[in-house]
Amino acid sequence: MRHLTMILGMITVFFLSAFMPSVKNIKSSDPISDDEKAGLIKMREEEKLAFEVYTFMDQKWDHQVFKNILQSENRHEIL
Repeated sequence: MRHLTMILGMITVFFLSAFMPSVKNIKSSDPISDDEKAGLIKMREEEKLAFEVYTFMDQKWDHQVFKNILQSENRHEIL
């Protein structure tokens, strides 16, 4: 039960960090700032980390919930 609580806590942190609200409206014709570029790089790294974490969890515990999440992560198509 302790492992499940830890895993659900990690999943919650991943999801909460992905949905932080943005306070700035950006027009599509605006150039990308250095901060925005850094943000995109960070998002890509977080997606890659999430994929790697769920791959590890699936291999270690072989539980359906990890298979489902990993399948969802695969749809993000990390390049």
